[in-house]
Amino acid sequence: MSIEFLIKYLMQQTSEAENKQIEDWLQANQKNQAYLNELQGWFEKDAPQIHLTDEEIARDWQKVKAQAKEKPTNNVHNKTRKMGRWWVTRIAAIIVIGAAIGLLYTNLSNNEQGTEALVITNAKKLNKQALVLADGSKVWLNAGSRLHYPKQFGQNQRLVRLQGEGFFEVQRDEDRPFKVLTDKVNITVLGTSFNIRQQGNISTQVTVNSGKVAVATQDQKQRVELVKGERSDFNVQNGQLTKQTNRDLNYLSWKTNTLVFKKATMGQIVSDLSRHFNMFVDCKPELRQKFSFNGTFKTQSLDKILQVIELTLDVKATKNGNTVLIR
Repeated sequence: MSIEFLIKYLMQQTSEAENKQIEDWLQANQKNQAYLNELQGWFEKDAPQIHLTDEEIARDWQKVKAQAKEKPTNNVHNKTRKMGRWWVTRIAAIIVIGAAIGLLYTNLSNNEQGTEALVITNAKKLNKQALVLADGSKVWLNAGSRLHYPKQFGQNQRLVRLQGEGFFEVQRDEDRPFKVLTDKVNITVLGTSFNIRQQGNISTQVTVNSGKVAVATQDQKQRVELVKGERSDFNVQNGQLTKQTNRDLNYLSWKTNTLVFKKATMGQIVSDLSRHFNMFVDCKPELRQKFSFNGTFKTQSLDKILQVIELTLDVKATKNGNTVLIR
């Protein structure tokens, strides 16, 4: 039963069929009702008093839905649902104060130590040095990314939350799966290396560098297993999770600072340059499917790479601010 679903129930926003589903779940195990009480008590105790308009509440509830995470039930008994607008305000306020969602999943995660401190690392620029977690796992964060993690992991699992893009090298632990929560999908591994790239309201991509990775949507209705050389794509628009062979040679260029092109068309070249340099690089439509370019660039600037492309392919690159057009 997901935290998101229980929050909807507590806010009286579930349908009769959903109410029946939750009531059956509550009757199945006394611990389930204990968990519901724990969730309600957490909000009553820790949610701040913030006055919000109806429009702000509606907007922030959408954010709550986007960030609430799946949680196995191990604790909770009471079906109290008496709450009014103040409850909606408090729940919306959790998003307003930012880190509260992180605290929520840290405090309520299955068998994680509730007294452990939550650490939030913001990467304003690329982290060249790996962040080493308590279990010895390493994480590299791309610029503009954020990682939430506890100082010490619990006995049954290792749980972190990623916003943005990061590369993980996870220490193997058969007894404690390593789980990465993102806004759209959850990734579970025992020991492996993989990259997660989130593109806002477009997609979330998981690419495996070694080992095996399981990727699932938050409702657990879609799940794929990936091995080295494979990737998953979650399309935010249609809600579909797909699996495919990874043909992107430069998915780790942000970390390695190396671009590799093998028989690349101009369309592939400009796409990889745009992502790597965080600029808008494009070409004339008639050039997109042309050429078969080979080259490797290590720590080269965009200007240097464009010079090579111009000389090799007999094209002209025009740079204007943050935009480059190749013709």
